[in-house]
Amino acid sequence: MKRNIPISTASLLIAVGPSRGPGRCNNPNDPYPRPPIAGLGVQRPVAGRCPKPGPAARSPDTEYVMRLTVLTAVTGLLVLVFIFELLRRRQLREKYAVLWLSVGIVIVPLGLFPRLLDGIASSVGVAYGISLVLFLGIVFLLLVCIHLSWEASRLEEETRTLAEEVALIKTEMSKREHSND
Repeated sequence: MKRNIPISTASLLIAVGPSRGPGRCNNPNDPYPRPPIAGLGVQRPVAGRCPKPGPAARSPDTEYVMRLTVLTAVTGLLVLVFIFELLRRRQLREKYAVLWLSVGIVIVPLGLFPRLLDGIASSVGVAYGISLVLFLGIVFLLLVCIHLSWEASRLEEETRTLAEEVALIKTEMSKREHSND
């Protein structure tokens, strides 16, 4: 028969130890092994939460964050180089280059200092920095699509007008040829 023993916060802290909690591993090299808590039985570690034993046990999160930081910064630099190359070859107009250069200039510092994004997000009132990036990215792409739709409509109208003018010029030239004969 199991007895329900009330556990106070102080007794839980004493039993678990400092900076320990459910889901931590019982490492055989740990100088302060965690004893079982009375009434709760032996605490089992949560799958995937135990660090690999060894002298260089780094957090996998730190490694992924470093990779993402480097990848983001390199991507921003590549965007800048690509835009400058398109400008140099005169394949991109200046008004669009300013837009894409500003995107590259924003990406590089956020890639090098990812905590800056979290600070901006919290100052705006957004919970996570990545949520702010996704929202601003969607708004940016929506504005680019609207602008390109406007440009396409303007060019379509201009093409129609030019086609009408060419048709009128051809008609006038054919009338002149018939009148000269």
